[in-house]
Amino acid sequence: MAILLRSTRTGFFYVGYNRWRVYPDEAFDFHTLEQADEWVRTMQLDDVEIVQMPNPRKLAQARTRSRARRAA
Repeated sequence: MAILLRSTRTGFFYVGYNRWRVYPDEAFDFHTLEQADEWVRTMQLDDVEIVQMPNPRKLAQARTRSRARRAA
């Protein structure tokens, strides 16, 4: 499982220091809810939610394989 931050306004995922991306596999994994919560408070991030999801890098690998099959 991965612990990620997602913007409630855009749906983008936090990758670090005010940078956001569409895909969760590019996001920073905080590993624990406590670390994510502490980061949100320390950085004073607004309009974010802490989300827990299956390993997003495995989802990205599946997405890449699917694209490769369609291209073949």
